Amino acid sequence: DVRINGNRVWSYNFQLSDAFGVSVLCHEMFHSLGAPDLYRYNDKDITPVGAWDLMAWNRTPPQHMGAYMKMKYGKWFDNIPEITADGTYSLVPLSSNPFAAYKIASPNSGSEFFIVEYRKATGRFETSVPGTGLVVYRINSSNNGNANGPPDEVYVYRPDGTLTVDGSLSS
Repeated sequence: DVRINGNRVWSYNFQLSDAFGVSVLCHEMFHSLGAPDLYRYNDKDITPVGAWDLMAWNRTPPQHMGAYMKMKYGKWFDNIPEITADGTYSLVPLSSNPFAAYKIASPNSGSEFFIVEYRKATGRFETSVPGTGLVVYRINSSNNGNANGPPDEVYVYRPDGTLTVDGSLSS
């Protein structure tokens, strides 16, 4: 039972600014807002997300979190627009609009769906992402984070990758 000025302290984030870089500080602060880790603690056979999200990998300068993480855990906006019909859709880079993404339902699961967003290695916080292009995430909404995975809440599709083989995560 810890109290400061008579108020009970529950969750807190102790940040040593001289001990860690800005990326680690941003990562830990997003934990204070409720976000889980997107890297695995034990089963490290694959890297589910890699450098595409701050909650999986710390880069300098820090990269953005994916739009899904901003929505679900940061509560920065209420929903991601869903593509439900054939058509032409456009995305600006996440560095230009932190809410720019689309959701696509999975035809094979009620608890899984896909998020697509465009990442571009430019701007104040995106110069350290591994590349530029469309990033496709598989979201398993029955999980919270990837720490105890598999299964993982967030998985980035990549060339030559599977749920058991890393493939080319930076591509």
